[in-house]
Amino acid sequence: MSSSHVPNEPIACVECGLRLPIRQPQVDEQHRTFRCAFCGAVYAGIPVETPNAEDRFNIREINLDSAY
Repeated sequence: MSSSHVPNEPIACVECGLRLPIRQPQVDEQHRTFRCAFCGAVYAGIPVETPNAEDRFNIREINLDSAY
């Protein structure tokens, strides 16, 4: 099994397995920061559209600018 992802394929949280509607960013893309809604694991990614509309509730975007 390959560890690479199809560009628009959502990833699964490595901590809890929840399906996350984000993909890994390419080298030249500006990513956003997200947290898994179930376990809190943090990811850098690009949002993707998924067939399951409920997947969008599986992540929370983190606004790092407001933390400072």
